[in-house]
Amino acid sequence: MSRSAWDERRKVLEEEFFVKENKKLVENMKAESVREDAMKQLSKASGIKDEAILTSLVQADITAADLAALSLAPLVLVAWADSSLDPKEREAIFQAIREKGIKQDDIAYKLLMNWLVEPPDENLIDTWRSYMKGLQSIMKDHDFQKLKEDILQRAYEVAEAAGGFMGLGERVSEAEEQMLKRLRKF
Repeated sequence: MSRSAWDERRKVLEEEFFVKENKKLVENMKAESVREDAMKQLSKASGIKDEAILTSLVQADITAADLAALSLAPLVLVAWADSSLDPKEREAIFQAIREKGIKQDDIAYKLLMNWLVEPPDENLIDTWRSYMKGLQSIMKDHDFQKLKEDILQRAYEVAEAAGGFMGLGERVSEAEEQMLKRLRKF
C-alpha cells in the first residue's frame, strides 16, 4: 500500500472518529441544556437554589408543576385545619405563590384556587405523604430533608399568619399544630 493511500485511509478514519465524537458532544450539550432548563424551572417554581437538591429532583423526573403542587398542599392543609380559611392565611398562601413565581395560567395556580374556595379532600394528606415517600426513596437523604423542611416551614408560616390577637397569644392554633405534626410523619 502506498504512503498516499495509507494517508488517505487514515484521514477517512480520523474524520469518521471526529464526526462520531462531535455528535456525542452535541448530544451531551443538548442534554446539559435540557437539564439546566429543568433546574431553572424547578428553582423558579420552588424557590430552591441548592443545586444538589435541584439535580436530585431533575434526576427523579420531577417537573416544576409537580413540585409546585406538592409544596402548596401542606400550606392549604394547614390553612384549612381549623375548618376555616382566614384572610391572613389566604394572603400568606398568595405570598408563597408570588415567591415561587407561579402564574395564573399555571396548573398549580388553578389547583390552588380550587383549594382556597373549598377545603381539599382529606385524602390530600395521604397523597402528599405518598409523594414525599416516593421522593425520599429516590433523593439523597440530606437533599430530601432540606426540601421537606422548606415545605414545612412555609406551612408553619401560613399557620402563624392568622394566629394571636394583636401579636399576643398563641400564633398557631391547636388544629393547625396537629396538622403540622401529621405532615411531618410519613
